[in-house]
Amino acid sequence: MIKKSKLRYLLLAFAVLLTIWVIASLAQKKKGERTFTKELVSLRPDEVSELILFPSANKSTQIRLIRTVENAWDVESEGKRFPAETSSVQSMLTTLQNLEATNLVSRSEEKWNEFEVSDSLATRVQAFQSGKKIADLYIGKFRFSQPRQMATYVRPADAKNTYATEGFLGMTFNRSANDFRSKTLIDASTDNWTQLLYTHPDHGSYTLQKQGNQWKIGDMDADSATVATYLNSLKNLRSYNLSDREEKGSPEYRLKIEGNNMPEAIQIEAFGTGSDILLQSSLNKGALFRDSSVVAKIFVPKEHFIR
Repeated sequence: MIKKSKLRYLLLAFAVLLTIWVIASLAQKKKGERTFTKELVSLRPDEVSELILFPSANKSTQIRLIRTVENAWDVESEGKRFPAETSSVQSMLTTLQNLEATNLVSRSEEKWNEFEVSDSLATRVQAFQSGKKIADLYIGKFRFSQPRQMATYVRPADAKNTYATEGFLGMTFNRSANDFRSKTLIDASTDNWTQLLYTHPDHGSYTLQKQGNQWKIGDMDADSATVATYLNSLKNLRSYNLSDREEKGSPEYRLKIEGNNMPEAIQIEAFGTGSDILLQSSLNKGALFRDSSVVAKIFVPKEHFIR
């Protein structure tokens, strides 16, 4: 009787343990169904050779960002190609690399329009490595909630699931081609500059030349403080007033900057007069700017330097 009693207890204990195991397994399975992979993109920024964007602001426009052989970037859209702002492209690549889902908001295709992750409403972002597609995302609606929480809805192109991610991704990806273009006119260290050659329609031609530690115009000494302030204003010169005009005529203003340790001279040219003046730089080939204030900053009369 004692042996039979012990056997019953053992069988009962086994049944209880088996029941607990089954319940735990089912719970773990349901939990697994609710979990998701946070990583939405797997890429290394230095290995990406091209990005293609289809901004929701203009669905008919395709924007290509192409890595050049110099490891810089170009932007191409509507048959035109220009140098791109490398910092803007790097920001996008870093955003993609760090992109993580905070939660799964929908498994249904019926919710795509609500979260603006459908092909017709979203900004589509594709990344390529040597011609192979390594990422393809639809970036949708932005949501702001208290306290100061920003989220953007995202859907991988090969999935029905929609996820929430942190941040305002539209500000990074839903932009025009001009937003990605380089705005650089001059980007160089003034320590290397040795002479600046000017042509001005009203003030003629002159050369600002460095002799030893002294800047001179002809036989006249230029004011050191004035020259230093002027050169500092040029060394990282940019303009945001891009022009789509192609006809420019002959340049009426010219500046050629020569110096040591420079692969080639920097040349700035301006065309026209008044508010319709156009500007171009050898450091930003193909780009034209309409910016009379920058022209006035660059092309000063030689009397500006003489005190």
